[in-house]
Amino acid sequence: MKKPGNVLALVLAAALIVAVFRDQSRAQDATKPDATTWEYKVIAPLPTDPQESLPLLNAAGREGWEVSGTYVYVRKNDCVVSAVLKRPIPRK
Repeated sequence: MKKPGNVLALVLAAALIVAVFRDQSRAQDATKPDATTWEYKVIAPLPTDPQESLPLLNAAGREGWEVSGTYVYVRKNDCVVSAVLKRPIPRK
């Protein structure tokens, strides 16, 4: 039977090795020259009727934009919905 201290030491050593390799791979990913660079814009406010938002979003889509998130601002009597869009910046 293995001693609990030995098993714990092996588990900690394995966790340390995984953490080191994971950090190294993240650092390599961040310095890759082929990493995508994005530009962003916000469409605000969006119409409250989703069907009225479609022409705005489709026009942006034809220009290469895609929705990456939304913001909802709640006021006293209403709320305002904004769309955050992104598209890749062409490489030179």
